[in-house]
Amino acid sequence: QTYRISPEDVEPTEIQEALPIGVTNIIRIEYFEPEVKKIIAIKQDEFPSFKLQFGANIRFEKENAIADFFILTKQKEFFRSTQPDVLFHELNGRVDAFTDQGSGWTINTINFFDVNISKYDPLSASSYIKMPPKLGKKQACVNVMNKLDHNCSLWSIAAAHFDIPTDRNP
Repeated sequence: QTYRISPEDVEPTEIQEALPIGVTNIIRIEYFEPEVKKIIAIKQDEFPSFKLQFGANIRFEKENAIADFFILTKQKEFFRSTQPDVLFHELNGRVDAFTDQGSGWTINTINFFDVNISKYDPLSASSYIKMPPKLGKKQACVNVMNKLDHNCSLWSIAAAHFDIPTDRNP
């Protein structure tokens, strides 16, 4: 799910309020941080973990040219103890790399900021998967065949603690 934040959605900061009259297009990535943190707090109530990715559509200028570029971070697993600062830092680093490496482009404004959130369940179990024949011949692993549920991890733990007939399980 993508949440788009436009500059109009951002509360004015002391830095923006101190700008000279008529200068309104100076928006930095950090200005979006309070809104992003609100979105993350809402999602943390829904999901214990999720994947998070930031993107910014930035208008750059160079001499007599103007161009919009979309800069995106990598997806990061996000848990209750995780802070979004890592992704803000990564996004700023990507912008800096673009502007500092002789491109001649400078930031004019940030058109919008995207927060991409996707469901992430790192400990989810699934159903039976046939064991490779080479591994099965060693008889060193228990591969519990469960067809009615998705609790293979639990069945495997139970099989390790109880004597299970091998003729009924591969």
